[in-house]
Order: sequence, then structure tokens, then C-alpha cells
Amino acid sequence: MVILVLCSANKLRSPLFAAILRFRLGVSHVVMSAGAKTQKWGLTGQRASKEAVESVFSLTNGMVNLDNHRATPVEVFNLGGFDRIYTLSGDSHEYVKSLGVRHTHIVMEDPYDRGTHLVDLQKHQICERTVVEEVSKIVAAIEISE
Repeated sequence: MVILVLCSANKLRSPLFAAILRFRLGVSHVVMSAGAKTQKWGLTGQRASKEAVESVFSLTNGMVNLDNHRATPVEVFNLGGFDRIYTLSGDSHEYVKSLGVRHTHIVMEDPYDRGTHLVDLQKHQICERTVVEEVSKIVAAIEISE
């Protein structure tokens, strides 16, 4: 199964979600991430946020890191080539919806404070909990269908 996880920038939510989903599903599934606004905001190639890196390391007991992650714009992918697409932001949901591509939208608040451009730690903790809960549901559903 080939899965794509999308958020706005591809620096925090989608890399975190994709890494945990990949970790839980194992090597029999391909999980990628991208951002709906990565290209527009000039973020292509940037590393994952410090918060995403720390969360992935912590949630996988140090078994996974995001050292090689680079923000990728959704435009580089043929969305029809994915078995499942999960959107985590309003931007990514609207983008995929506008193309008429089937996807699942998971409501996840953006932990970035638009005014300060810093991560709100309380929102990030909520985001992290949401990732763990939603990934568990997805893994269970995939295991049942296989």
C-alpha cells in the first residue's frame, strides 16, 4: 500500500504523522508526506521542525529520526498513484478536494503561531496526541483489511 500524508508546509504535522505511521506499519507499506503550500511559501527542501524531530524520536523510542526529511511540495506527486491520502490541514484538504481526489481529512490544529512563527507547545502536545490516536485507528483498519 502506498500512502500520502499532507499538511500545509510539510515541516511538522505531515512528517510527524508519516514517520509514526511508517514506523507502525513497517516496511510492507510506503508512506510519504508533502505540503499543499510548501512551494508557494518557498519551503521546498527545508528540514522538519525541531518539534517534529523530537516527537518522532520520543514516540519511537529513538528508533526513527527525521534527519533526511526535506519539505516536499504536493505538486511533485501524481495523487492518483496513492492507495490512501490523509490531509491534516485545511489547505491540503481543499487542494486535494479541488482535484476531485478521494482522501480522508483528519482535523489537526496547526501548532504554529501565525503571529510569532513559533510553535505553540500546548497546541503541539495536542497535535502529538492526535497523531498517536489517528495512526492507531489507521493501522487497525489496514490490519483488518489485509
